[in-house]
Amino acid sequence: EGKDQQLSVSNLASAPFSQEAIRNKKDSLMLWDNVRSFSSFGGMNKEQAVAESASVLEELNRISTQSPEVLQPFVSCLLKIIRCDFAQLRGGAYALLLAYLNLMGNSS
Repeated sequence: EGKDQQLSVSNLASAPFSQEAIRNKKDSLMLWDNVRSFSSFGGMNKEQAVAESASVLEELNRISTQSPEVLQPFVSCLLKIIRCDFAQLRGGAYALLLAYLNLMGNSS
């Protein structure tokens, strides 16, 4: 929805998941640190960003039912998408980030 599509790295801290829940898993803590410290999405024009984002989103969707260990290599690409200025792509990436965090929280 519209609100989700306007989220950026700078306000992920107030996103609807608990920091403590994320810290329950070492990998999730690392992911949270990456989100907090991620600075810029640079060096790409719009076409490149759209192409990379679409490709990464497609791959993340394909593997989203697998283990967090499988998802881990894609997190940095996901963060790039979130930082992107194209609201629709950023919203999709944000939804995938929440799915990833839920997956981490549900694995034991």
